[in-house]
Amino acid sequence: ILLTVPEGYENLGRKIVQYFDFNKVEGLVRGGFRRQDSVFNALKQLPDTAEIVIIHDAARPFISPLIIDKSVQLCYTNRAVVVGIPCNDTIKIVEQGFIVETPQRDRMYKAQTPQVFEYKVLCEAYQKYNNLYNFTDDSQMVEMMGIKPYLMMGSPDNLKITTRDDLRLAEYLLAKH
Repeated sequence: ILLTVPEGYENLGRKIVQYFDFNKVEGLVRGGFRRQDSVFNALKQLPDTAEIVIIHDAARPFISPLIIDKSVQLCYTNRAVVVGIPCNDTIKIVEQGFIVETPQRDRMYKAQTPQVFEYKVLCEAYQKYNNLYNFTDDSQMVEMMGIKPYLMMGSPDNLKITTRDDLRLAEYLLAKH
């Protein structure tokens, strides 16, 4: 496990790893300006013999080991796997304040992490596209290479904590267990 931390927070990252005795963390990597720069910095630290890369956001602390294991297994036959859950809201595409399209909801999924890739595929995608576009997730780069990631069913419990409401829900989930 390589832990990517924002620039300037490396010492804090080391202290947290030591305090909680996270012995699986093999190293800390300085993050970049964008999320994708942080991932690319970590990719550069992996040995060329790596086969599979699992990217997971720290903002999703409720990931289950079962989802990680299954996504890795699926990656061996699919080259790229994204965990996601169906969208239960209707999505609107908006341009200049006006709705221009309503995609079919049954085809819409909310991507989660982990996202799992063959190491060589992800490295090639990053080398080709990292400096060309801003991506919101890693699978977008792989998709640009013509590879269709397999979507594995995730879990609503694998929530991303980005707002105060998300934090309240996370506290509720913790209290429930």
